[in-house]
Amino acid sequence: MLIRPLDLDKQNLDKERLFLIYGENQDLVNELNVRLIKKFNEKNFKIFYQQDLLDDIEILTNYINTENLFEDTNIILIKQCSDQIVKIIENIKNINSKKKIIFNAGILFKNSKLVKFFSEENHNIIPCYEDNKIDIRRFLENKVKEKKIKLQINQIENIVFFSNNKRSRITDIIEKLEVLHLTNKSINDEIIENLIETKIDIGFEDIMQKNTFDVNTLEILSNKDLNPVETVILLKNFLLKILKIFREYKNQNIDNVIDNYKPAIFWKDKEKIKKTLRYWKIPDLKKLLIKLNDLETSYKKLNDISYIQQNYFISRELLKKTF
Repeated sequence: MLIRPLDLDKQNLDKERLFLIYGENQDLVNELNVRLIKKFNEKNFKIFYQQDLLDDIEILTNYINTENLFEDTNIILIKQCSDQIVKIIENIKNINSKKKIIFNAGILFKNSKLVKFFSEENHNIIPCYEDNKIDIRRFLENKVKEKKIKLQINQIENIVFFSNNKRSRITDIIEKLEVLHLTNKSINDEIIENLIETKIDIGFEDIMQKNTFDVNTLEILSNKDLNPVETVILLKNFLLKILKIFREYKNQNIDNVIDNYKPAIFWKDKEKIKKTLRYWKIPDLKKLLIKLNDLETSYKKLNDISYIQQNYFISRELLKKTF
């Protein structure tokens, strides 16, 4: 069954097992992976790469047939697929299992064995063609509306032009704009130009200045340039630093605490940490650290960590809107 990307959320796919998402638009392929996994309300998923399965054809069969004590997932994602994966699919297609398998590929032609197999077997095919300017503008406008960010028409045009019709560039800009929006910073033309030229580097310290973490805030922390374990460690180190200041300098003036702290705090970070100290309390930080430890343990139990898992864990499992 051929499915258009725009129609994915409308489809009832609960009884479907095999999905092929392919095309030159890899940004869209990755986005559809996320949407499909969320559609099935799964917390985890397992990644394989085609070459690994070709080297040992039994890997996938054994994984499907064996209950894994450390993983609770019915989703398998197989990356970098080509026509060679067909013999693997033939080997597992009749296995009675609840697991759903998503196959990712790059450009495939009409005479592709993989496309032909999915068509003849009536499995789900989602082709991802390159976006044009209209597609990208629609994508940006939907994201802006979803995040409740107000932009002027000229600002939208500048971002679209900068994106070079790449969704990943739009996503990167939206993440930074959302941080500015959440921290009540005004968004003007100069800000947009600086973001486009990557002059502004927004870190998670900006998020820490908020009173609470909600789902949208936490999703910003899922920086695609960091692997999930590194992201958790980064957060833990920051929180431990704040907790240490709380414990060692109780009932003291915040300005004096920051100025006299050893090792010395970098001058650019002082104001951010002061604001964080005013907002957060020791019990809250302890709860955060416990959840981060659980998150890190979950990651390390999995052989292959992905950014989609990172987004899901941080946004859904780390914290709710309030403690």
